[in-house]
Amino acid sequence: MEKKMNKFFAALGLSLILGAFAMAQTVVALRDNTPLRSDNGKGGVEWALEILAGQKLELLDPTPVQMDLVTSSETTPNVDFYKVRHQGKNYFIRTSEATPASQAAVITQDAVLFTRPRLSDFRNALLEAGSIVVAGNQVTHAGIDFTEVFFFDTAAWQIRSRYVVTDMVSKSNSDVEAVQLLQKASTMKDKGVQQELVQSAMNLNTSSEIEKLLQDFAQ
Repeated sequence: MEKKMNKFFAALGLSLILGAFAMAQTVVALRDNTPLRSDNGKGGVEWALEILAGQKLELLDPTPVQMDLVTSSETTPNVDFYKVRHQGKNYFIRTSEATPASQAAVITQDAVLFTRPRLSDFRNALLEAGSIVVAGNQVTHAGIDFTEVFFFDTAAWQIRSRYVVTDMVSKSNSDVEAVQLLQKASTMKDKGVQQELVQSAMNLNTSSEIEKLLQDFAQ
């Protein structure tokens, strides 16, 4: 009887561990310099810090929560946020600025956007090379591979879903990290710091398209 109970608790413990792994989820920030906000204890959230587009965070609950967004000038009620953890602390990130995903991707060349995965459904819009996105399903139509991408639309201030030709999307961690370093460099006024960041990006094993972006910036 005791052995059976031990096996039962061992199996239960294993199932709980596996369940915890299965429930663990992440969210990817897609807005440049995405704000993370802290609970102010009054039903609202306030600015805490900013992270780069492409940053992956632990998603504590896949169901968004509504909180008041408090800024220095106004309070906006009932804004949707994901509750996340970053560097051991809990924060809130707007659902309009991030999306649940396992990793970020990057657009390697200026990419025309398509509403559906077919050439006839192109839009008069594109994502510039170096844009951080989340890559979704891949679909082939008329011999052409398309990938669904999720990105932050600065005009609409929300996450959009469109298709691009698959060859213009890189899921390489090195490419994403290099673009993040390039983002940092572009915000720095100190030329020396800029050069260090770009050099660090160039030392990564990036695709030729991302390498060209780095070289163009360095010139």
